[in-house]
Amino acid sequence: MFDNLKNRKPRSIDEKEYRKFAVMVCLVERDDELQVLFEKRAGGLKRQPGEICFPGGARDSGESALENAVRETKDELLISDEQIHVIAQMDTLYTAYNTMVSVFLCELKDYQDTFSPDEVGEIFYVPLKYFIETEPDAYQNTVKPIPPENSLMI
Repeated sequence: MFDNLKNRKPRSIDEKEYRKFAVMVCLVERDDELQVLFEKRAGGLKRQPGEICFPGGARDSGESALENAVRETKDELLISDEQIHVIAQMDTLYTAYNTMVSVFLCELKDYQDTFSPDEVGEIFYVPLKYFIETEPDAYQNTVKPIPPENSLMI
């Protein structure tokens, strides 16, 4: 009776309501150690200019999360498919702003610090060991739904 559920892949019930994005956490071998690449978004962008982020962006129609992350990384860092070695998909972030961000981890090969100035203002690196050895600061925000005055609470 439940055989058709054995191979079912779980998903979010309201996934269709989210705007979908994907980012790539890029590891680069520099100075004989793995380092994490960060971008500073170009100052002329309409949304979030100057923000520190990972390569990534909005998903195109019909595109998988992985295809999204790879396409955006290639466009922003001006690299080829051969330079991206995807290691794994990481956790997905769901925000209070109806966005879903799929996260992937990769290693970049033969990367020469290139980037598209239309999208990226600069790049910089942080040694991976910093994230392994440093306890992160954690902050919590509370998001509360406020129903309209004329709605019934059941």
